[in-house]
Amino acid sequence: MKAILTSILLLTPALALPAPQEATPSTTRPAAIPEPSTEPTCSQRSMNFQSWDLADFVYEPLAPTAEDPSVSRTTVSFTILNSVIQHQTVCSARSATKFNGTVVFDCEEVTGDDPNTFEGGMATFGFDATSGNVTLTQRWICHDDPVWPTYFTAVGSGVADLSCAGEGVTAENDASEEDDCAGSTVRVNVTEISAIA
Repeated sequence: MKAILTSILLLTPALALPAPQEATPSTTRPAAIPEPSTEPTCSQRSMNFQSWDLADFVYEPLAPTAEDPSVSRTTVSFTILNSVIQHQTVCSARSATKFNGTVVFDCEEVTGDDPNTFEGGMATFGFDATSGNVTLTQRWICHDDPVWPTYFTAVGSGVADLSCAGEGVTAENDASEEDDCAGSTVRVNVTEISAIA
C-alpha cells in the first residue's frame, strides 16, 4: 500500500505540469530602428553659416527736425535675418551727426522664457554712411545637447547701397531722388565665427 501511495505522490507534480507545445513561427515583427535624421543640427548649420540678410534696411540722412530746424538727426534701421535661428533681431540707431562707423550700437534686447530652448540672437552693429559699410556681431545658442548647449558668436560686414540717399556708395543708372533709403536688403558676409560648448 505504501508503494502505491508513494507512486501516486511522485506522479502528482508531473500531472500538474502543462503539456509541451510545438513552437510556432512568430507573427510579430521586430521593432523598426528609427532612421537617423538627415536634417543638419543647429551646430552644423552654425559652423556652415556664411551670411546674414539685413531686411528692410532704412537709412535717413541728416535733416532738420520740425521742432528745431537747427538740430539735425540721422537714423538707420533694419531687421537681421539669420538662417540658423528663428528670431529676427531688430536694430535701429539715431545720431545727431553723420554715422562714421566708430560707434557700436546695441540691437533690441532678446529675451526668452525657457532657457532650455532660448536661441538668443543678441547683436551689435556699426554703420559708416560715407562708405555704406555695415559691421555686425551676433550671438546665438544651439541646444543640440540639452545638457551642454553651444554658444556661437559671428562677426561680419557688408556694404549698403546708399545711392538713393544721394551720398555714399553710388550705383550706376540710379536716377532716384528719394530723401532716404527704404526697404532694401543688405547682405552681410561672415568673416569670423567661434563656438563655446
